[in-house]
Amino acid sequence: MFPRTATSLIRMVFVVTPLFGIVCMGCDTPLTGGDVSSEEPQSLPPEDESSLDVVRIEFRNFSTSAVDTQFYASNEAFDLLPQDLLIPQNLIQTGIGVGGTGILGPLAADEIELPCSELLVVGTAGGKFLDADLGTDLGSGPVRFMQAEYQFDCGATLILEYRQTIDGYTVNLFQEN
Repeated sequence: MFPRTATSLIRMVFVVTPLFGIVCMGCDTPLTGGDVSSEEPQSLPPEDESSLDVVRIEFRNFSTSAVDTQFYASNEAFDLLPQDLLIPQNLIQTGIGVGGTGILGPLAADEIELPCSELLVVGTAGGKFLDADLGTDLGSGPVRFMQAEYQFDCGATLILEYRQTIDGYTVNLFQEN
């Protein structure tokens, strides 16, 4: 069972040593790569403050159609939602989808980050579902929107899911848990 030659003994030492670590007399820390215990508990690095200044928006197209996301966002308080939100000045297409046009290909996803404020409102006019080859309008989903401080906080990730259903098209807007 035990090696009988010096060469076999050396091979066994080098095979067994990694399993138990290397002992170092006079070293301050063990060389095993295991947990290092100290008198003071180690703390995690602080949360990145810059991540709390934005809201991440994920767009997910689960349909076989192309989707014009029809995504809107504003940092203004509104009296009438969604009518005041869904105006051309609040439409965001840049950075979303194919060539930054706001159009997602079939079964595609994308994401953007927006500066966050207590007055931020985001939403969609329902998304326009398009024939992926011809670009013809196939239908739309329902209007969806969310307000900061009421339905989400700065630093959140919001998800817009565009889907084709038996009855037509739908879009869901929710906060990632």
